[in-house]
Amino acid sequence: MWYRLAAQHKYLNEPHSKEVPEGMVRRVHYTGSNELLDKIESEGILVNKSQSYKSGDPRAVWSNPSTPESYKDFQHKPLVEFYADPEKIIGDQYSYDDVKPEQILGTYPTFHRNLIYIMKNFGVEGGIQKIEELGYDKPDSDNPNYYQVYLVLKEIQQKEEIQRKEEWAERHKVERDGDKYVFYHASRLDLPFLRKGSLLEITPDEARKWGNENTRNDRRKRLNVYKVIVDLEDFETGYWASTNKDLKVTKVG
Repeated sequence: MWYRLAAQHKYLNEPHSKEVPEGMVRRVHYTGSNELLDKIESEGILVNKSQSYKSGDPRAVWSNPSTPESYKDFQHKPLVEFYADPEKIIGDQYSYDDVKPEQILGTYPTFHRNLIYIMKNFGVEGGIQKIEELGYDKPDSDNPNYYQVYLVLKEIQQKEEIQRKEEWAERHKVERDGDKYVFYHASRLDLPFLRKGSLLEITPDEARKWGNENTRNDRRKRLNVYKVIVDLEDFETGYWASTNKDLKVTKVG
């Protein structure tokens, strides 16, 4: 189950779910804020960034053995799971060696347990709905952890929507213009833009066919074909594609 969740978002990774190289030990380090986790993932845990000297301790990378108990004890802190050479861990507490990005096994923000609970019990769509029902979907909500969970769920939802649209566009062989998508629309009106909800066709010929069949078009007028270049977020897909906001068009026929 964990690997299916982890594929959706990095914060859905579970502690102890990844193997460590032979001879290495699994450690857990807590840091000052959730916002630091991305930086640590890209840079590692650096000795020269340690703040431990301020309390009289050695300036080093501090950590604990990675056990279920340690995650329970530190569940309200942002955590970094990594592996290290046990010979470099002094007193089973600290090391003067940096932790490189490739040694990091996972990062777990303060809302990690809330996120796992929501995903396992409600899924993405159900979780979003549940948090909205509870009123925790606003930045000033009474439960900041669930607001952060909400943001992650919305991010996953957006990624899934983008993937679905990409697959639809590839399956229907939609024309590309760089990283954008090209559709067509036919109308007997002179259109400066397409209104939200307008039908999009894959080719000029398909647009003309639909335009001729559309009984709302005044057949006494010339049928115009328009080209519209869109981003993934500009259209919706189903049996047909349609605009989800007003979009500029170019007359091509």
